[in-house]
Amino acid sequence: RINAIIRGNWFSVSSFCKHCRGMGRMGMNVRECYIEISGDYEAVKERITSDEKLLRYLKKYAATNLVDRMFDAFDSEDYKQVFELSHELKGMSANLELKRINSTITEICDSVRGGLKTIDITELMAKVKAEHEHLIKIVNLIEE
Repeated sequence: RINAIIRGNWFSVSSFCKHCRGMGRMGMNVRECYIEISGDYEAVKERITSDEKLLRYLKKYAATNLVDRMFDAFDSEDYKQVFELSHELKGMSANLELKRINSTITEICDSVRGGLKTIDITELMAKVKAEHEHLIKIVNLIEE
């Protein structure tokens, strides 16, 4: 259900940046990554002062299976689990100052608070999937 929405909607990963369309260069730095993923580099640097440590946290966030687990819960209409996972992702993305994905995850979290779905979150879920895939691609372009 989600993949069909992504393919037929404006949430495609390649719509986010030139790097994902194959026109970018390899070897971005962490600051360039944050610009590309709509993160707040200056704010996160107040808490995580080294780019090496920040890159390690970004890679852990990109590698987490929480997004996949949230989609599994969504597909099985387990909105209590969607809430718990989105709440965890919301905290992680906020700590890393990942503004775009945090905004979308916050909408999902608020829409299923208490395990009750208050609005249709299908498009929000598709948007999170596309944003997460974009983040993974960009993080993988960072030079170590």
